[in-house]
Amino acid sequence: MKPLYRQTLLMYSKSIYFIVLGLALQIAFVFIFGFAIADGIAKSLINNGTDVTRADVLTTMVGNITLISGLSIGYMAFSFDLISLKATKQFKQISLANITRAKYLITLLLVNITFLLITVLIQAILLIAIFHIHLTAEVILSLTIMPVIYTIIGFTTALVTTGICDSQKVMTVLVMLGFYIMMFTSGTFMYWEPFSIYAKTIPMITPMGCLLQLMSFSFAPEHSFTEIWWALPIFIVEMTALIYGAYKLFKWN
Repeated sequence: MKPLYRQTLLMYSKSIYFIVLGLALQIAFVFIFGFAIADGIAKSLINNGTDVTRADVLTTMVGNITLISGLSIGYMAFSFDLISLKATKQFKQISLANITRAKYLITLLLVNITFLLITVLIQAILLIAIFHIHLTAEVILSLTIMPVIYTIIGFTTALVTTGICDSQKVMTVLVMLGFYIMMFTSGTFMYWEPFSIYAKTIPMITPMGCLLQLMSFSFAPEHSFTEIWWALPIFIVEMTALIYGAYKLFKWN
């Protein structure tokens, strides 16, 4: 499996999608969040009499930064590479090497996670060295385990959305639709009052939404996991269905 991993890693390291979406853009997001968004929010809060710093605000945004990274690498970049590989019939050539479908998919996932960890490591260094974020338990989780889970969700979703049909145009539309649905249920594109009835229902339509609500309730001082425990079995069922669908829909030709 090691030779396959090395070859796949080398192939994807040359991918323009992984270079742009998975590295360059994610590093740029750190500076955008730090110098523009967090700084602007901090100044606004200070003007309203709140004693807060840019580092305080940016610390609360680390989860958003790594969420975007996980989806950009595990979903967007991987999806566009899948579409490209299908168009050039490269999967058919790979299948001639007598590699099992499960082995190849696991290798692809490990490559995606490798790119993600490199990107998040660079982001963490920048966030700590330049913006001096606070290393809370939630931040550490957002820089370690959570991005990997985001990537797994994005990876399996990418296999499903690109495996439904063979039309490149339709696949592209489905990929973009899937991205916006995941961002919507995460609360990134659509804001609703935290811990409200909307936060307990709308996000549950995707594994990403379930996961983020579990994390939000668990880390909020005035709330707890017991208020949203039922999101965990929903998450497990949705992820099981997603993994099964990803495996079944992946085709060599």
